[in-house]
Amino acid sequence: MLAWSPLIALTTAVLLATVACAPGAAPATDAPAGDATWEKTLEAARKEGKVVVVTHVNEYLRDMMPDFEKAYPGIKVEHQAIRPSEFAPKVLAEQQANLYAYDLWAASTSNMVTVALPAGAFQSTKPFLIRPDVKEGSNYHGGKLLWASKQDDFILLERGGVDGTVWVNRDLVPASQFNNFDQLLDPAFKGKITIRTPNAPHGGSLAATGMLNSKGAAFIEKLFIDQQPQYIENARLLTQNLINGKAAIAIGTDGPTLDQCKINGGCKNLEEVKGYPHLLGSGLGVLKNAPNPNAAAVFLQWWMSKDGRESFVKRYVETSPAPFDAAHSMRKDVQPHPDAVKAGAIPDYENLSKYSLQGMEQGNDHMETVINIYKKAEGMTRR
Repeated sequence: MLAWSPLIALTTAVLLATVACAPGAAPATDAPAGDATWEKTLEAARKEGKVVVVTHVNEYLRDMMPDFEKAYPGIKVEHQAIRPSEFAPKVLAEQQANLYAYDLWAASTSNMVTVALPAGAFQSTKPFLIRPDVKEGSNYHGGKLLWASKQDDFILLERGGVDGTVWVNRDLVPASQFNNFDQLLDPAFKGKITIRTPNAPHGGSLAATGMLNSKGAAFIEKLFIDQQPQYIENARLLTQNLINGKAAIAIGTDGPTLDQCKINGGCKNLEEVKGYPHLLGSGLGVLKNAPNPNAAAVFLQWWMSKDGRESFVKRYVETSPAPFDAAHSMRKDVQPHPDAVKAGAIPDYENLSKYSLQGMEQGNDHMETVINIYKKAEGMTRR
């Protein structure tokens, strides 16, 4: 018996040929989908019984999963929480061994775009878009679906976040001595800045792309080389050093570690200093040979829908410390939290060219430049 896949208007011969392909592969068609398609997809998804979803480790993402299960009884979420920089090499190694255990990956998209996508980790997401309220571009700021990949059918963005911060331990550095990014080059802070090793797309390198976009490569070279920062690969260790007073200024901190510290009543001596921003995309893609393609389609519709995005905003506010500047969505029908508006965290979707677009293929050149400057700095320290 052939399982229904979330695609339609195929002849029997084409359907048989497609289903005979690799496990979980979805046939490709751009034919319009109606209610019958959605109902058949739901029915097939409930027969599959589960969807395997990978996200970052944030508590609010975990708390969203029961909201989906409540909306779609009979489809359980098998949730895997792992940092993107750790999941990217893991999924590639598994796929090379012909192991296909995951349906969807939803997270900040930098590792998706720079590591997983070039290695062929995703299949086309477009065939999994079914409901008009999800497919219609007019429902989104900017008037269209926004893709992280230049070939617009792999990694779909749910929102972009404007960021560009360093964290300062005020017990060590008062505001009178440091309160803007240009002071990162002050000789007084030589050897006192800690950066998450910018050898891959993550917090340290992402922050540097905003500086690169605003100040140029010479600024990054002075920061990475002349200021002799301490480089730490592990973001949690870097953040703990900041919390414990072993680091004065930190670039590339671990958000969940800081959040937990604040929730526990600590980190009152830490301050976020905003500077030259980059835009970091967050989104999702369907992984190659997804084992539960129909359930993946149902989850994708919910994740991108008004209900899914409102679940994100609600759970973020419930589980994260203030300010709630990430509580917003690309959807026009989802109200952002006032903190997001006040902080300027919501991108100008009509004018994205003003940002270093991280988590999007359009921003790969900036990321490559930052990593190459770091390699130059690393080579000089080894001489």
